[in-house]
Amino acid sequence: MRRAAILSGLAIILAVPLAAQNSGYGVLGIGFPTRPTTIQARALGDGPATIDPQSGVNPAALGLLSTLSVSASASQEYRTLTMSGVQTDGLRQARFPYAVMAGRFGRSRLSYSVGYHAFAERTFDLSTVDTLVLRGVPVILTDQNGSAGAVVDSRAAVAWSVNPKLSFGLGTHFIGGSARLTARRTFSDSSYRSYVEANDATFSAFGVSGGALIVPTAKMRIGVSARVNTKLQRSVLGIRGSDLALPASLHAGVDARPVAGVRLAAGVGWRSWSSAAGDVAAGTRAFDTFEAGGGIELGGAPRTQPRFPIRLGIRYATLPFSPTGDQPHEVNLSGGTRVRFAQNRVTFDLGVERTVRNGGLVNETAWQLNLGFEITP
Repeated sequence: MRRAAILSGLAIILAVPLAAQNSGYGVLGIGFPTRPTTIQARALGDGPATIDPQSGVNPAALGLLSTLSVSASASQEYRTLTMSGVQTDGLRQARFPYAVMAGRFGRSRLSYSVGYHAFAERTFDLSTVDTLVLRGVPVILTDQNGSAGAVVDSRAAVAWSVNPKLSFGLGTHFIGGSARLTARRTFSDSSYRSYVEANDATFSAFGVSGGALIVPTAKMRIGVSARVNTKLQRSVLGIRGSDLALPASLHAGVDARPVAGVRLAAGVGWRSWSSAAGDVAAGTRAFDTFEAGGGIELGGAPRTQPRFPIRLGIRYATLPFSPTGDQPHEVNLSGGTRVRFAQNRVTFDLGVERTVRNGGLVNETAWQLNLGFEITP
């Protein structure tokens, strides 16, 4: 009974202060969905997501690769959260969003990629205070329900370059992860002993993605991709719970370089998160999501020239889960640059994002500092 209470309690958002390091939108559904894009793409509002070989959106973008590369990233977020009229400042969270190795098989037309991108965040801490009458005396009790973990998308992908103007790609995805679920109850009367219960939840699913990359001219690239997933299996202590439908998705984007030193990128995406409406806990709404973003890069140059570009971007997106009929949304303003070392074989991408999220009884503002690197042997 207690295990069932833990799971149901963690699945439903509570109108109480949230003492989590993670987003207030990470309590519902599978948590807070993350973006499978690189630091460079994020600085440009995710505009080049379908053209970026290191991003996890379009496997056909691997057709742009000519050499082996290894890339990874780290992010630090500083957040202010307002929930049910209570504001919490100074929330912080460190992330490691992706690690990817990609390259081309010799001089063939076949390229490959293996690595992971974060899929959803499952870290939060909910606290409620109530009063019970025990043995005829009112006693104040405090319940804390929490989760610490994440869902990760591991991908193996290949792309076939039909010719310099056209590539097709296929990716297979294993979605897995775990979360440590805890429930703690304490009493204001020391006559009653507090207790803590902790259990591990695991998650698993599979997905397939495909796409195309079109290069109509030397100054323009167009990417399109689609993806489907199986249902996410959820288990606690080896006992399988209800599955949750994961979305199908469609993405498209364009990357243009009209003149030397200027790059423009824009992209759109859609995910069918409403398919999870029958699988989430009572009181939770699920919506399809839409995103659109773009950006500009000034001062960029070929890899042989170590210039410092200026990147600026903006992105708008709706979020999938809400405790009300009000679908939340977010706006990201971003910027960044690039630094190269070791005869241009080591690249550091630097980025900063200002994010505002609203809707579903929660308001958030955040600053996020991003650092990514790419090594080309």
